[in-house]
Amino acid sequence: MINKIFYKIGNLTLRILFFFYLNFKYKFKAKIPKGPKIYAVNHPTEYDAFPALIVAPDFVHTMINEEIWTLLIPNIIFSLTRQIKIIRGADSHKTITECLKILDKKEAVLIAPEGKKIAEQGKARAKKGVIRLALGKKVPIIPMAVWLDDEDIIIRKIYYKKLKKTDYVHSPKFRANYGCVIGEPIYLNEYYEKELSMDDYQELANMVMEKIYDLSTEAKALF
Repeated sequence: MINKIFYKIGNLTLRILFFFYLNFKYKFKAKIPKGPKIYAVNHPTEYDAFPALIVAPDFVHTMINEEIWTLLIPNIIFSLTRQIKIIRGADSHKTITECLKILDKKEAVLIAPEGKKIAEQGKARAKKGVIRLALGKKVPIIPMAVWLDDEDIIIRKIYYKKLKKTDYVHSPKFRANYGCVIGEPIYLNEYYEKELSMDDYQELANMVMEKIYDLSTEAKALF
C-alpha cells in the first residue's frame, strides 16, 4: 500500500517535470487491458521508462540497471516505488524472480528488449527475456516506442563511486521533441502449450522488437 502511495506522488511529480522539460507527445493505438502485463520499449536514452510511468494505467515496475541504484536519491525513489534492479552475473536470476512476483500480483513490468541503449537510427538483436516472462506467466506484451532525434541526445560520462566504474549517460536536450506511441497488445496464447526452442524464443523476441521499431516511426510522425 505504501509503495502505491509513493508511486502516485512520484507519478504526478514526474508528469509535471517531464512535460516541462520536453516537448512530449504521445498516443495509444488501443485500449490497455487490465491485469498483469509486460510493457516493452526501445531504449535511446535514460528517460525511456518515464512515458510508461506517466501515462500507463498501471502500477509499472521498471527494470533499472544496478549502476543507477548506487546513486543515493535514485535508490531512495526506486525503493519507495518498488522498481526492479537488474542484477548481472551469478545472481541474475533474482531479477527474473522479482519480475515474476510482480506479475503474480497482477501488476505491470517494463523491460527494454534491446538490453542496452541504442541510438534512434540503430537496431539491436532483441533479448529473449521478454518472451520468457510473457509465456511463463501467460500475460500480454504491450509494445511501446519512444522517438527523439539523435541530435537531441546529450551524452556525458558519470562515475559510479560504489562500483568504481565509469559509464555514459544519454539524456534528451531541454525541450527536445520526444514522442511515444503505445501499440496494440501482443498475445502469445498459441504458444502457451508448445515446447519452444531457443530459436523460437529469439524469433518471437525479434517480432516484438520489430513492432516496437515500427511504432517508433509513428512516434516520429507525431511532430
